[in-house]
Amino acid sequence: MVNQIAIVQKGLYNLKSSGIRWYLHFAKTICQMGFTPSKYDPDVWYKLREDGEGYDYIVTYVDDFLITAKDAWSYMRHLQSIYTIKELAHPDIYLGALYTSQPSQDWTISCKKYIKEAIPGIEHP
Repeated sequence: MVNQIAIVQKGLYNLKSSGIRWYLHFAKTICQMGFTPSKYDPDVWYKLREDGEGYDYIVTYVDDFLITAKDAWSYMRHLQSIYTIKELAHPDIYLGALYTSQPSQDWTISCKKYIKEAIPGIEHP
């Protein structure tokens, strides 16, 4: 039998197996990068830093991900060598939470925007 290669020109969304197939593929990639899924949430991946002074994290949600690491850009560059990544930037909003920071300072994560948008949906007239 001859090995053949198929080049996908357009992804097929809305197939029942699309989500799990993507998850398994991406999970294999970040596992090969040395990350381990949390036993409490398989979408939270962690890795002990080489200097042993903390952990780096990759959080996934469907086909989005967020990297929290001492050198997040090194992980991002590696992922870019494998995948086409649309928006390469520091996050402003991720899963409804606002992310703010100043260069070389800590990040602040706020759910204020999410709550403000959710309240009208649950208020009674």
